[in-house]
Amino acid sequence: MFGYRPIQEIPLDAGSNPAGLALVICFSNFLIFVNYSLFMNSNKFKNVVENCHLKWLSSVLSLKINTKDGIDLSNETIGVELKSKYSIYSKRFAIHSYQVDKFREQNPDKVLFWCLLCYGLSKKPIEIKKEALEDLLTIREAWFLEWDWVRQFPISTKPKTGPYIYVGIRDFSDKLNFHNVYRNKSSLHIPMNSILENMIK
Repeated sequence: MFGYRPIQEIPLDAGSNPAGLALVICFSNFLIFVNYSLFMNSNKFKNVVENCHLKWLSSVLSLKINTKDGIDLSNETIGVELKSKYSIYSKRFAIHSYQVDKFREQNPDKVLFWCLLCYGLSKKPIEIKKEALEDLLTIREAWFLEWDWVRQFPISTKPKTGPYIYVGIRDFSDKLNFHNVYRNKSSLHIPMNSILENMIK
């Protein structure tokens, strides 16, 4: 988990110097405040990095970002739901199972895709302050999957925030046919013969 780790030991004899102990406690609280003011905690980091990827994907596909409840990006003909993972962590993506049917019902006339994206950073998340996150990205690798392809996987009800469908990179990276496009620090893997091929050159 990102964020500040509390001081484990106070190098002061609390019994002999109560005033000094109070000063140390005040200073510790100040450090916590500075940490959360300058550095990103885990929830803030997740929101910032997700918005960063959405803006990039919106630009690449010329799609509008949805600011309301619903699929992340869309236009008149297609919709894309983004799931991202920091590359040093698990390569399994958690998809809310309700989204599979809900977003299909909300977009009956559109071709829908999942975008499963891994990314690397030049700094650890805990070291990131308020820099432009785009400048810290070392790589993006995005796989686009046809919507109903994820239905083959079981629904897990174990996490309290679920239920989820879990999809790993090895479930599709070598098993599906992709058209690969490389741009600067980004790799895009697009389903062969899909409508996305005409949108990403």
